[in-house]
Amino acid sequence: MAQKNIFFNRFIRTVLALVFVGGLMFLPHGSVRATGATLVVDTLTDNHDSNTGDGYCNTAGNCSLRAALEQAAVVSSVSNPVTIHFSSGLYGQTIYPSNSLSSYLLSGDYITLDGESSQIAISGSLLGSSFPIIYIYGNHNAVRYLSFHSSHYDGIQLGDLLVNGNGNYNVLQYLKVYGNGRSGIYITGSTTGGAYNEIRDSYIGSDEVATACSAAVSNTSSGIAIYGGTNTLVSGNTIDCNLEEGIAILGLHYINGTIVENNYIGTDMFNHTGFGNTHGGVYVGQDLSTTIRNNVISGNGDDGILLDIAIDTSILGNKIGTNSSGNAAIPNGRDGIRMTRTTGVHIGSSTDATGMNLISGNTACGVNILSSSYANVLDGNWIGLALSGTAAIPNGLAGVAIDGAPNNTLSTYGGTVLPQFIAGNTREGVYIKNSDGTLINSATYIGVGSGGGALGNGLEGIKLDTGSTNTFIYARTVANNAGAGIAVVGNTSTSNFFLPTHIYSNGGLAIDLGDDGHTGNGDHVPPGPNNWQNYPVATVATSNGFYGQTCAYCMVYFYEPVGNPLQNGGGGTYINDYVTADSSGVFLYTFPVDFFKVSMIACDGTNNCSEMSQAYPNPAVRFVYLPLVKR
Repeated sequence: MAQKNIFFNRFIRTVLALVFVGGLMFLPHGSVRATGATLVVDTLTDNHDSNTGDGYCNTAGNCSLRAALEQAAVVSSVSNPVTIHFSSGLYGQTIYPSNSLSSYLLSGDYITLDGESSQIAISGSLLGSSFPIIYIYGNHNAVRYLSFHSSHYDGIQLGDLLVNGNGNYNVLQYLKVYGNGRSGIYITGSTTGGAYNEIRDSYIGSDEVATACSAAVSNTSSGIAIYGGTNTLVSGNTIDCNLEEGIAILGLHYINGTIVENNYIGTDMFNHTGFGNTHGGVYVGQDLSTTIRNNVISGNGDDGILLDIAIDTSILGNKIGTNSSGNAAIPNGRDGIRMTRTTGVHIGSSTDATGMNLISGNTACGVNILSSSYANVLDGNWIGLALSGTAAIPNGLAGVAIDGAPNNTLSTYGGTVLPQFIAGNTREGVYIKNSDGTLINSATYIGVGSGGGALGNGLEGIKLDTGSTNTFIYARTVANNAGAGIAVVGNTSTSNFFLPTHIYSNGGLAIDLGDDGHTGNGDHVPPGPNNWQNYPVATVATSNGFYGQTCAYCMVYFYEPVGNPLQNGGGGTYINDYVTADSSGVFLYTFPVDFFKVSMIACDGTNNCSEMSQAYPNPAVRFVYLPLVKR
């Protein structure tokens, strides 16, 4: 991705360029034409207007595009908007701004530059290496149905380029912007300008007839680079084949409130492969309150979405790593979503089903939370599944990985919360390392599809690796995974609390301290995973329960066993029953009515929880064995 100093230098060159072209923005206002003025470009030549401000576009009897823009800049206003069209004789032609006159300027207000059905292209091939094809720094302007290509610099620069509070409410729509030497479209702003600009329904990179990416269509930097401005809208575009990110959002100049929605980024509506942006799909850095929703972000060279020092970003309703139907992979080259140094990011929705992200088929992890990212939430997503919910489209590594990132949450707690499925991934469902305070709440289902069918992850359901501390696991279901349901490894992985509702049918133990099979009480001494907390044992039967032994003041939680909890595949269902041991570790348990057996987990005062105990029968139940009768 482009470095910050490149874009700072670019901003300086932009200001110098605007001065170089002759100070056209300071021309005096002339007489105003009648309301609804129209200027018609009828020549491919590139000349100034002969009398700027008289309301007539005239360059030796014709009207060049440059002259039309100069005239409109002076006479157009909210009460007298100007539209620039092209004569039919120019249809299908290419216009070349000359190097001697530099870039075009759209500096006025309420101007519409409309190519309509003309298929007119504007080429920047004759311009110098530091000039875009057009600068747009007026207000309430629209540019439609044109192609901008072959600049040695950006195709279009938009926003508060002069840092004077202008460059607001402009719309770029139905454009083709490709083959430029830096970004296709570059946007900037200030504290008072560069706001509410829109890029809509355009092709940035390849177009609808391209069969492959090539130097002719690729913008050399990002497709769209947003380096300033507030409330920018990027909607309905196809953004692919660019040699850096599809969209790069970097808050160097007062950026917040960007919305990226309904775009194809790295593929197109036909689900073509091989059209990825060389770096990532969307990069968000040093911004505030970006919303990324309802996009297909697939086939890009690196991450689908990369967030770095992003605050309060919302990611809703996207397909990341799959086609638009959600039934086949178009992998991003690394993670579906990668987060570094972020806070307050919300991926998915706890209450709105349309906010569910499908994050599947990516080469590495579905979601990878790294580098001191904290207080981020994943809600209601399907990670590793197809859109049907009954088949897997695996991410190549873990469904969710958290490494060096504290206090992140999987599934919001309380109220009616939408389920989150993490299933079918190649490695772990959830992998946590060197992270404190991860919370996995009860709307999280690991190893099952949306209909409850078995779609296990390829290793553990949840693995807590070295340095995982104060993890709280309340997952609704952890089942069908090839390894343990929950595994804890490493001497520094301590104070991890487990209370899943259902945990069963995993290839390993339900809960495995050490990830090495059943650990008997006393087999190890601390340090170790969860300090090798011993599981509770029943000691003396009562008429309808038993006395048991565990650590002093430990909490003991009871499960209805599934299979043998001491063996691979065993587990249980939490029966919402617990007791507290006394100072000697003794506890009394009374069976609920109609419960035949229980297994137990013990957790000490610092939340070091044990493996599951063996199953103990209810003494009040008398089993009657009928004789075998042989005929």
